[in-house]
Amino acid sequence: MLNGFLNINKPKGITSFDVIRMVRRIKFGEKIGHTGTLDPLASGVLVLVFGEATKLIEFIVKADKEYEAQITLGAASVTYDAEGEIKKISEKRPLKREVEDGLRVFKGDIFQTPPKFSAIKVKGKKAYELARKGIEVNLKKRKIHIYSIKILKYEYPNLKIKVMCSSGTYIRSLAHEIGLKLQTGAYLSGLKRTRSGGFLIKNAVSPEDLNTQNLKQKLEPVEKYVKLFPKIILNSIEYKKLNFGQTISRPKLKEGIDLFMGFYKNSLAGILEKVKDSGSKDSQNLLKYYKKLNID
Repeated sequence: MLNGFLNINKPKGITSFDVIRMVRRIKFGEKIGHTGTLDPLASGVLVLVFGEATKLIEFIVKADKEYEAQITLGAASVTYDAEGEIKKISEKRPLKREVEDGLRVFKGDIFQTPPKFSAIKVKGKKAYELARKGIEVNLKKRKIHIYSIKILKYEYPNLKIKVMCSSGTYIRSLAHEIGLKLQTGAYLSGLKRTRSGGFLIKNAVSPEDLNTQNLKQKLEPVEKYVKLFPKIILNSIEYKKLNFGQTISRPKLKEGIDLFMGFYKNSLAGILEKVKDSGSKDSQNLLKYYKKLNID
């Protein structure tokens, strides 16, 4: 079984699941997940996760992201991108300094409403399924963080920006909100994800270049990219105890941190967690497996 991460440069025009199907045809029967899909109109970094590494997806998806987004001003789309019906909004042509001022308000912590045409579940149904039927969808605002947002190129109506943001940020919604701020209307006309956590576009491989001979060589080991929590080096006795479902004791664990990475012989053995409410006076010093990995 393969274990590790595969940094794919997803081409525009296919879904993230199309990419997974392509890889499964190369290596049938492998357990494959992902750390965040890209819309068909988007391209760029799509991280596939193989084997035991899939147990770490819940942590990897929380990584920060970086995008290059192409935004068209003067019009708006019901889907906030080029796939929806586009309507002319305004003839207003903001100056570059006006656009810069408009972008500045989005930096930092902001509350963002996800697009109605998204895969977010509403009463067990995906929001876009309800929206396509004409059913009103009210999605709650989410707190996100924009680390930086800057203009790469601006020639009205085309605005190209670079955005570094927290996980959960919808660039489609950001494009729509920029249009509201500039009073021009706007929709997302192109998107490239250039970074997801430690995975960079410059190191990504095209799915068309993968084959049965090089797939394993292209995999990145778990240890290279997983730097989630403080590291604990396990000795052979601790490793055996954990594998038998027992706890281990580590004095002076840092307060406020509940999860740790347990390494044995230079490999990630699993994610460890502090034992809570064990009834022992040393409960703050006890650790057990939260996620056990079987990676050779």
